[in-house]
Amino acid sequence: MPKMPLYTSFHHYAHHCTHVSNLLKVFLVLCSVVVVFNMFSVISITSLSTPGKHAFVTVFSANHLCEAMHACQTYSNVPEIKTGMVTVIAFYAEDVTSEMLSNYTKLCPVVQLRPISLKQYPSYVLDLKNYRFKFLILKEVLSEFDTLLYGDVSIWFNTSVTDESLTDLFKSMKTTFAKQGIRMFAFAPHSNFAVTHPLMYNYFNVSVEQMKNTTQLGATALMVSNTTAAHDVIDKVAECALEENCMAPKGAKLKCPYPDFTLNTKVVCHRFDQSAVNMRLIELYGTDSFLYYKPSRLIKLVRTEVCSFP
Repeated sequence: MPKMPLYTSFHHYAHHCTHVSNLLKVFLVLCSVVVVFNMFSVISITSLSTPGKHAFVTVFSANHLCEAMHACQTYSNVPEIKTGMVTVIAFYAEDVTSEMLSNYTKLCPVVQLRPISLKQYPSYVLDLKNYRFKFLILKEVLSEFDTLLYGDVSIWFNTSVTDESLTDLFKSMKTTFAKQGIRMFAFAPHSNFAVTHPLMYNYFNVSVEQMKNTTQLGATALMVSNTTAAHDVIDKVAECALEENCMAPKGAKLKCPYPDFTLNTKVVCHRFDQSAVNMRLIELYGTDSFLYYKPSRLIKLVRTEVCSFP
């Protein structure tokens, strides 16, 4: 055991105590600095980290309730959804009644329901027929998750597939599509040019020739990651949705006459959000669509006209 110091005088003793006191103060100040530093480190790490979650997002209105109910029954058969690994969120339009929501929930209790909120945007955004809402919703929800899989109400999960899983799709966003931050799943039977309103070229740095030389990718299903690359796509398309003459230019026609829209000689209709996202992908990554496209047998498009529910 070390010997206690001997003091020759009270003054010497007092001087030593003062010295110890000063050292103690310095120690406490340093401790305080360390604690504060650690607190800010935790705050900084927390604010910069992304949530370790995945989600499937869909949207429905009253006239598509039957399709929504048929589609949502396929969700509960997906292992990742059953175990809660993947969150399912369904946004519903204002025309969906409480009774409709009750019937939907009984069939699909695994789904989280959220109302579509667009009242903060210009009035023309409220028209759901021009599909401006889709990328506004995606931009909003993407901040909550690492990765989103979006599917229109007509998208079903094919659970009979055994060589690919929903987990594989989400993993592809960390590997094959990490650089682009987006994955498309299907081609449409026409070029980009024939179904894109001329005013759209004012908003995207894409040429007519590029649009003629590319087949349009469908936007009924797509996957995006919570990364800078994905936001470069989503944010620009969301901005287009808020521009009156971008995503839904005046005079744009949804109905495409056959066979005109397959001939690639003139613009005969407009695909709204689908044309916008295709233009943005070409603008960023060029005309090689395989950089941001790969199909999956897990995802299938089913149009349901007859409702078999009571």
